[in-house]
Amino acid sequence: MYFVGANYWQAPYISINDTYANLTTAIRNLTNHGIQSIRIMVSSQEPYYCYSVTPGMETDGNLSCISYRKIDFILNATREYNNKTNKLKVVMVLSNFWSWTGGLARYVNNTYDEITKIPCIRVNGSEAEFIEYTTNFYDNREAQDMLKRLFYNIANHVNEYSNVAYKNDDAIMSWEIVNEAIPGEDLTVFRSWVSDIVSYIKSIDTNHLVTIGSIGTRYDEEFMLTHEISGIDYITFSLHPSEWDWIKSSEGRTPLQNAKLNTSAYMKEIVEIARIIRKPLILNVFDYPRDKNSYSPSSKVEDRDDYFKHVLSEVTKYAEDRLMVGAYFWGWSDSFKCTETPKGTILPPPTCGQKWLFEHLIIGDRTDHPQGAFSVYESDTSTMKVIKKASDTLRQFPLQDPIPDYLWVLCAAIIGGFLLFLGILLDDMCRHLYDNGYK
Repeated sequence: MYFVGANYWQAPYISINDTYANLTTAIRNLTNHGIQSIRIMVSSQEPYYCYSVTPGMETDGNLSCISYRKIDFILNATREYNNKTNKLKVVMVLSNFWSWTGGLARYVNNTYDEITKIPCIRVNGSEAEFIEYTTNFYDNREAQDMLKRLFYNIANHVNEYSNVAYKNDDAIMSWEIVNEAIPGEDLTVFRSWVSDIVSYIKSIDTNHLVTIGSIGTRYDEEFMLTHEISGIDYITFSLHPSEWDWIKSSEGRTPLQNAKLNTSAYMKEIVEIARIIRKPLILNVFDYPRDKNSYSPSSKVEDRDDYFKHVLSEVTKYAEDRLMVGAYFWGWSDSFKCTETPKGTILPPPTCGQKWLFEHLIIGDRTDHPQGAFSVYESDTSTMKVIKKASDTLRQFPLQDPIPDYLWVLCAAIIGGFLLFLGILLDDMCRHLYDNGYK
């Protein structure tokens, strides 16, 4: 399928913190807007650090009972809203490179005998220091085994609604190993770990796609080699124009024009890699701030709409050539919004512009981001019209599978054999002419 999807990472937390009715409404609204896939985080680790979401979903290598109950409900709800024209599939994101759900850094930290501080970005460390710390995961066997144990338990969990194990559940589209994985300096170590974890996942679940969850070439100099690894079914990348400093004026261009220019160039680079290695390509994340960098849910989103329209037109263009499959916007918040007037209620909404605090409702923004920065609400009708239009267009594309590798090999062998035969034939003709005096 060709599709537009939504990042709804916090869905399991919505159902933990609130009633199932609100979660059901959010999923129904997504299907009404033509969304055909959602990405959800299916684990988070404690103890709390770097504004990570809490309580954590994982305990001793398995999810808590309440976490399973909520994910069961999500998968069942997506099935209920499937119909002939719209199939809502779920990407199960197992872990996170970044700190807002605990992630790889927490696994690494939990293997140390002594308590060590994780360098939190913009708190007590830089992005480079956090990346260096987190990439220790790739040669830390004990930390890797924690993730394997978690996957084993999740994959074999039986959904209480369908009585089907997750590894056999057709509501699931794929397993994404790490949200926005970054390899670090030792690429050989990283690729070795990728090969190992992909093989492990495939040994347990043969029914679903598997992807690394890579952030893209911006952080991976050997992005192509990484995705050539056997068992990786599709390629992913992200777009963060605001965080990557693409939204600024230069050379007479407006910030929005610069963002679109950089986006097109970056997408072209990634698409070319997908073309070479012949694997489906999906844009996992694309976001854009509200107008004037406002955090208010009532602020305008004209620039964001324009940027979303640009990204989705690029996706559509490449999908027509079967070079891209789809894209997920960030981040769906439905009716849950931040507030500009904090209230002292149970599970109050987060304060707009402030980072998330414990016991507040979780919206579409990462907990370590200013709340309201990138959330997309049901009330953002203009944004949702852009998304629906792109979804309707992509859905009309014929479903054609990429040409299997064995057919490429077969075609190459046939062409090679034909050229060899032609060469022998021409050689015989030349010899015959020579022997008969045609010199």
